[in-house]
This record gives sequence, C-alpha cells and structure tokens, in this order.
Amino acid sequence: SVAAAISEELVPRAMEAGALAEIYRENGVEALAVEDAHQALLQAQKLAGPDGVVLVSGSLYLVGLLRPDLPGAYEAL
Repeated sequence: SVAAAISEELVPRAMEAGALAEIYRENGVEALAVEDAHQALLQAQKLAGPDGVVLVSGSLYLVGLLRPDLPGAYEAL
C-alpha cells in the first residue's frame, strides 16, 4: 500500500500540505497533512508499518532536518 504524510515546514513557497494531501487522496493514496515535519515522519512510519518504506522528499533542507530521525537510513550507502 502507498500512503503519504505531508508537511510544508521549511518551504514557505511549497504547496499547502492539505491541498497536496487532497490530491493524493483523490488518486487513491491514504494521505494526511501534518504541520511539523518530525510529526509527519512519525505518521508516515506508522502508515508504512514495520515492513514498509518511507520516502522523504521535497528538499535537501527537509532531509537534513529529518536525518537524525532516520536511524539506519544511510547504512546502505
């Protein structure tokens, strides 16, 4: 299954998280808008489940902000 937890933190010119979540839902993807990026990551991890995959995208600033919350994410590099 595919799901999305969307935050617009750190990107003032980004599409509003709620509007983007609605586009996802209209296309059959479970999605929710979350104000805080760290909370969005936690929600994405819950939606993905223990065997799922979480993709962080949007900007390098966002990835850098969340990197400490992603243990083991760089082991394959």
